Amino acid sequence: MIRLLARLRLATALFWLTATGTNVAAPVEIAPNPDALAQSMQGRRIVLLGEVHDNAALHALRVAALRQWIAQGARPAMAFEQFDRKQQAAIDGARRERPKDADYLIAQAKGQNGWHWEWYRPYVALALEYDLPIVAANLARDDAMHVATQGWPALFDATTRRDLQLDALPADYRRRQEDAIAIGNDVNYGLAAGVWTQNLHRAMLMTERLKAGTVWVNNYRATSFTSPFGGYKRSGVGRESGTEAIKEYLHTKCVWISTDLEVANPFTRR
Repeated sequence: MIRLLARLRLATALFWLTATGTNVAAPVEIAPNPDALAQSMQGRRIVLLGEVHDNAALHALRVAALRQWIAQGARPAMAFEQFDRKQQAAIDGARRERPKDADYLIAQAKGQNGWHWEWYRPYVALALEYDLPIVAANLARDDAMHVATQGWPALFDATTRRDLQLDALPADYRRRQEDAIAIGNDVNYGLAAGVWTQNLHRAMLMTERLKAGTVWVNNYRATSFTSPFGGYKRSGVGRESGTEAIKEYLHTKCVWISTDLEVANPFTRR
């Protein structure tokens, strides 16, 4: 069995075969009938059925084509976005307890009510009918946030990262990122900085590394009296606004108290 491509998000299902080699096809128009759709799947190692949330007729067409394809001998693994990866054990357990009960499996895997299960349940039932692997392929929000803020190692071990090439960044990726940080910090002032990115992990890295009192991400000049305002380097000392500003009006005092009253020389450090 080919390893699951866990980094992919899928709306309906991802199918792959164990045959060697991969055929990549350019987009083509397919006649809207099960025969044509099943025929288009022949010889493909991976079949990605796009994302259509609100088209019951198309889902019915897909299920019919899949049934025909499977009846012809295909044995794909079926990976669902509807199930979080952490529910894989629950899915496997449900299959052992009630091998043909699609509703029970969906309940045990905590399938969210927001999905149109009247459209997606037939895919699950088809997999159970033919005893095909069902793979939970979606990253839960908390897992996705861990990856976004801590990188792939937060969720995937070294072997998985290597197999999926998750760490295979372009050769100049890190260099260009470090260059941008160096340019941003190569000034005598540090009142504010701005970062524009679609990558949350990069945003968190930049806000940490840039030497500026305020860092805006995908916006600029947003302010609030509840937020501290001030700079680094020659952009000033101290902060205005927020609880940090109150500290400018306070005195810090350090007090040491000893309970030992028998002190030979109080001026000797201990």
